[in-house]
Amino acid sequence: SIESGVSHFVNFSSINASLPESSPYFDTYALSKRQGDEAIELVSREFGISCTTLRPSQIYGTPFFRRRQKFLYYAVDQSIKGNDIKIYGNRAPLRNYIHTDDLCRVVFSVISKRVTGCFQCAHPNNSSFADIADAAISASSSKGQVVFDQTKADIPDNVFPYDSSLYESIGTLPFIGIREGIQMTMEGLMQFPK
Repeated sequence: SIESGVSHFVNFSSINASLPESSPYFDTYALSKRQGDEAIELVSREFGISCTTLRPSQIYGTPFFRRRQKFLYYAVDQSIKGNDIKIYGNRAPLRNYIHTDDLCRVVFSVISKRVTGCFQCAHPNNSSFADIADAAISASSSKGQVVFDQTKADIPDNVFPYDSSLYESIGTLPFIGIREGIQMTMEGLMQFPK
């Protein structure tokens, strides 16, 4: 609160706040995130509080994110069971995932260096559902395969133009790639099964 003397506020938003209205993924969630960001920035300016808005891409790495990253955790679960991993349509859609360890490093750097502004917080590389499935199969030494269900419609991509301005400001990048991140996620799930 203002009475407590806070001088720097870090707002966790979502990369979906920057979706155009033409996107098939634009919805009330994306709109509410955008409006929330604007409201927080307005209040911060009014009260002279430094503000950083971070808009992470899809976060994964602990069971907490299972509900929001359904395909990633489905792929991990199926590979652990030795089952095939099914992708709807004829192609593997693209997504952008950031591991919780990378996100924590970014937040620590933002606070330490008192970087302010509104920033995209995404991994430098996008991953397809096939990349995720292959990483899960490899990490579990599964006999399962990636299969496409061509009776279903293709799933649209949901990726954003890469913006490195946050990482240039803090002098670090997310460096956990999808293969390493899936391996780490799988090890965590085996320690703390659902």
